[in-house]
Amino acid sequence: DEDLIMKKVLLINQGHTANLGDILISKVMSSFFLEQGFEIETLPYDDVVQNRFRLPFDKKNILPRLIERIPFVMDYANFKRINNLVKGKKFSFAVIGGGELLASHHGFNSALLMWCRLLEKKNIPVYLYGVSGDTDMSFFYKARYKRALKTCRSISVRDHSTESILRDYYKIKATYYPDVVFSFWHFFKKPQIDKKNRVICIPKQLTDRQLRTLGLRNHVDFYDYLINLVQKSGASNIILTSTEAEDRDAILGFYRYCVNNTHYNIKLIFSPSVEEFINMLAASSCVISCRMHACILGLLNDTDILPVPFKEKLAVFAKEYSDKRYAIKAMEQSYVGLLSIIKDFKELH
Repeated sequence: DEDLIMKKVLLINQGHTANLGDILISKVMSSFFLEQGFEIETLPYDDVVQNRFRLPFDKKNILPRLIERIPFVMDYANFKRINNLVKGKKFSFAVIGGGELLASHHGFNSALLMWCRLLEKKNIPVYLYGVSGDTDMSFFYKARYKRALKTCRSISVRDHSTESILRDYYKIKATYYPDVVFSFWHFFKKPQIDKKNRVICIPKQLTDRQLRTLGLRNHVDFYDYLINLVQKSGASNIILTSTEAEDRDAILGFYRYCVNNTHYNIKLIFSPSVEEFINMLAASSCVISCRMHACILGLLNDTDILPVPFKEKLAVFAKEYSDKRYAIKAMEQSYVGLLSIIKDFKELH
């Protein structure tokens, strides 16, 4: 029985959300550990605990929004949630990630601290894997992240900017491996579909600051910017879609603009499944995207990619992966990264 217990992995990620990138990450992680002969259980990293304080008459969610800003209440709610999830269970180790889990996000901040605290109490080694984040937060929240990071057995990041954040802000050494989604074809069959001359466009609602990063003044400028990229791709058909539910308004806005101002043949597809999305990409000649995982899947499907560099990770992505050879290397490195968890775990024993 001891042997059985020692082969169970706890995967903690955002795969329960409607975000296609997070679903892909979760699929790859699960497939990898199953392939390595482990039993797995997947649990939600963040579960929007502030919404448990909703009041029936509070239509504007004022209380949850307030609670979100009181770390101790958030921690209490997260501690209770996580404790209920892992009570009486045994795991060989836990893997938290991947994803933008070190972002300036009240829920994520509390979730990481509570997961790490509880797992440490249960003597379960924690591998923080394939994460990224930013420093757009107060010293107080950074100190909380640092406390959590200090308890992890090892940390790997999916971009070099997070690597330097960990080094400079948190004084913690992390290893860089490309995003886990680069390993996708290790576990799933690549669709063999002929390419059509069409472009997939994945817009998102940009903040004023993000617009300025692109040298744009407003949304109309942004729409023109996207149309310019469509022209660059040389395609006459456009599919407008998204990898995140929250991008719905952005898609509709751009759709209306295109219908009124261009002659393109446009198709709208809301919330495609992973399979639909991959088949769509495989059959397209180019992808224009504000979302990183759409760019990664584009590369994996030999589709030309035009990332919209409104934030650093996409600018870096555009620079590093414009060359197909980089993509092939990233696919190998991403898988090596996953193997490094197994290697370290074996050294522990």
